Amino acid sequence: MDKRSIRRKIEQISESLPPLPPTLEELPVEAWVVEVMEAHAPPPFARYDEDFWRWLEEFPGHLGGSLRQCIDRAWSAVGVKELSTETAAKLEERADKVLPPYIDRYWRQFQAGKAERDEWAIGMAEVAAKVGYRVHYFPNTETPEEIRQRANKFEAEGLTERLVGGWGIEYHRERAELAERYEHWPEEWQQFYAEWRKENEG
Repeated sequence: MDKRSIRRKIEQISESLPPLPPTLEELPVEAWVVEVMEAHAPPPFARYDEDFWRWLEEFPGHLGGSLRQCIDRAWSAVGVKELSTETAAKLEERADKVLPPYIDRYWRQFQAGKAERDEWAIGMAEVAAKVGYRVHYFPNTETPEEIRQRANKFEAEGLTERLVGGWGIEYHRERAELAERYEHWPEEWQQFYAEWRKENEG
């Protein structure tokens, strides 16, 4: 077998092999993050700041699961079962460089719609009152302790249901806990994002 025949044989074998999976550097992590974040904004029916913070706590798990699915598909040819700590850290670092603008945009949009959401809740209560039905709701400006006091009062009166939006007493108690955890988040986020923009946007 001459050299040409060997070369042709090698080329034929190469063409029959599946393409090599992308390396870590070639994985389009940033594009995946954009796709996931565009599709999973905070729910439009959320009314309180605490609803945004609940989303903020939950989305890393959702994003991580979505990225893992993308990686599994991209690396299925090599049968990767687990990511090394080093690989996971590099992926997280790349994802973190894409996330801040989305969080900031969604937070600003959420705040911009706050007045409209409050008007809706008040309007619901007024419409119900016109037909002789009292709807109980929580203001959007209460402190954690005020939220708990109102929840305890409603519970003592047997008003565990029929709250505006269908949210129950336990939902509002969870709101109080979130409000305490994120008491300083808006100011801290503003400072963090300003620094992030200096480092990443020139």
